[in-house]
Amino acid sequence: MFTQVDNLSFSFETKTEMISKNFLVIGDISFDKDELIFKVLPNKDELSFLFNVEIISNVQIYAGNYVVNIITKSMPTILSWLIGICFFPFGFITFFFAYNKSQKISDAIKLMRW
Repeated sequence: MFTQVDNLSFSFETKTEMISKNFLVIGDISFDKDELIFKVLPNKDELSFLFNVEIISNVQIYAGNYVVNIITKSMPTILSWLIGICFFPFGFITFFFAYNKSQKISDAIKLMRW
């Protein structure tokens, strides 16, 4: 429902430990430089029962750098929909938590320093 697309690039010399350290705010990552696989498992927060977060990534090599496209999808769960419908219009405030999570991940990616 709420989708954010972010791009970041880093050089071939960047160590995997530094990449993992930068992504601690978002979640656990695994990055295989040989097969160009970049997986992110998002951290759970106290309100994660109201929404599901899915992070899809794509890695390409361009001009001596790795270019990673990160797509963050944050979708309200059935519980969030039920609360929204039963307590209309105030119940749809629960959707704000899903939107806020995708914004936080996007902001954290934009603030990363290499």
